[in-house]
Amino acid sequence: MDVPTPPQKRKASISSPSRLTKRTRSISTSFRVNHKTARLEVIRDTEIPVVSKIPQASLSGLPEELLMSIVQHLERNRNALAKLCRTNRRFKRLSETVLYKEISPGCCVGHKGQTERVMRDATLAENVHVAHFVFAFMTTTSAALLAREERLQVMKNICNVRKMHIYEGPRSAAKSARLAEELGWLALLNKAVSGHVSTPSNKFAHLKELEISMNTVSLADISSVFHLPSLHTLCLHQVHQTTNIEGWSIPEGTCNIQTLEIEASFIDIAAVTQIISSMKALKSFTYSPMTYDWEPFGSEDNPMSSWVAHSWKELGDALRKHSQSLEVMNVSEHTDPEILNLVYPNGRAVGTLGSFKDFPKLRNVTAPIEAFLNVELGQNDLSVYLPFQLVNFSTALTTENKAAVACYPSALESLATVMRPGPEACIFLTIEEELPAVQELWLPEKIRTLVNAGIRIHIMNQNGVSEITLDDLTMPASEASEDEEPEEPEESPNDEQTGYVAAGNDSAA
Repeated sequence: MDVPTPPQKRKASISSPSRLTKRTRSISTSFRVNHKTARLEVIRDTEIPVVSKIPQASLSGLPEELLMSIVQHLERNRNALAKLCRTNRRFKRLSETVLYKEISPGCCVGHKGQTERVMRDATLAENVHVAHFVFAFMTTTSAALLAREERLQVMKNICNVRKMHIYEGPRSAAKSARLAEELGWLALLNKAVSGHVSTPSNKFAHLKELEISMNTVSLADISSVFHLPSLHTLCLHQVHQTTNIEGWSIPEGTCNIQTLEIEASFIDIAAVTQIISSMKALKSFTYSPMTYDWEPFGSEDNPMSSWVAHSWKELGDALRKHSQSLEVMNVSEHTDPEILNLVYPNGRAVGTLGSFKDFPKLRNVTAPIEAFLNVELGQNDLSVYLPFQLVNFSTALTTENKAAVACYPSALESLATVMRPGPEACIFLTIEEELPAVQELWLPEKIRTLVNAGIRIHIMNQNGVSEITLDDLTMPASEASEDEEPEEPEESPNDEQTGYVAAGNDSAA
C-alpha cells in the first residue's frame, strides 16, 4: 500500500535579507534610474543626480504656505523673481504675488514695465498692496497728459491696495472749480466715498494708509478721504487751509482714522481742531505747521496770501477729547522770527497745551518746553503737565527766548519724576545754538541727575548729525571758543569745524 507523502512545507521568506538586498530595494523604490550606460565608478559616485518619486521630497511638493514664505525672501531680488516666474504656472503665480506687491508709477524708469503690465492686466493689479504715485508734471503737453492717464488707470485697477502715497507736483495755488477732475486721483477718491462707483473705478475698500504730498491742495479739497471707512493712517504734507473748513461734513467722533500726521503745512489752528474733533479715537498725532509758504503779496484768489493763526491752547483742548486713546504726540512749530515780528509787532499769545495728566496711554511726547510751560510767568516744572510712565520725551533747546533759557534746567530735571524707570526711558535733546551759549544754562548738572535716575540722554546738535557728550557741555567756555576758531578768520565756525562730533556718553543710546 502506497503511503501518501506529506505535503511539503513552503520555505519561509528570508526575514532578514542581506544588507545588499535592502540597499537594492531602497534604491529601486525611491529613485528613478535612467537607462544610460555608465561606468561603475560613476554609479558609485554619491553626487550623481537622482529624481525622487516621493512628491513631498521636492520643492513642488511643499505646501503653498511654505512656498510663499520662501518666495517672500526674494522680495528685494526682482531679477530672481522674474526668473522664477518662468519655471511653471504655480511658481509664476506665487512669484507675481511678491513681484507686484509694491509698485512705483512715475518714480523711476525701472518701474515703467511693471506699471504697464499692471495697467493692462487686472489680475496682476490685484497683487498690489503698496503703491507710490508721482504726478510731477511741469507741463500740460500731450505726453504729460497721457502719462497721467496711464497712472490713473493703474490706480483704478489696484483694488486691493493697502498703502498709497500720492505726490503731486507744483501747481497754481489759485482755487479751481475743476481741481478734482484736473488731478484725476482726487476724482477717484471722491467717487469711492460717494458710493456711485462705476465698474472701472476703485472703491479702495482695503486702503489702510494714505499719504498725500502737495503744496497747493487744501484740506477742504481732500476732505473726502476722511470718509474712507478702512483708512486708519493719514499723512498730509505741504497742504494748506488758511480758514476753518466750510461745510465740514464729518460729524464729531465718527472718523476711523487713528494716526494723523500734518507736517510742513500752512494750516490755521481752527481747521486743525475741526479735524481732531471728528476723530473717533486718535492714537498718534503729529503736527508741525510752517509759515514759509506765506505769500503776503499774492492775489486775492490765492489762499496763501492769508495768514494762519496758531494756538497751543486750542490744540491742547482738542486733543483732550482723545485722552483715553492718545499714545504718541509729536508737535512743533517752524516759523521765521522776522515774519512773526512783522505780523505781531506787539507779541503773540499762543497759550500752552495745558495738562496731559489724564492721558493714561501717552508714552511718547515730542514738543517744545514752551508749549507746556508759561515761561514768562516763571513756570519750570514739566511733571505737573505730563503723565507718569513716559518712555520718550524729545525737545529742542534754543537761546532765543531768555525766559525759556532760565527755565530749561529745572524743567528737564523735573522729568525724572514722570519718566518710566528702566532701559527704555530716554530723553532726546536737540541744541539749536552754539555750544558756549548753551553751557551758560547749567545743563550738565541737571542732565547728570537724570542719568543717575536711570534715564538715558541723547543730545544732538541743530543739524541732527553730531552727537554731543556731557564732557562737551562741561567744557569751559574759553576752551570751547579756542577749539571753535576756524582755519580762516572770515568764515564763521560751525559744528563740523569745531570738532564737536563726539560720541555720546556711556548712558546714551
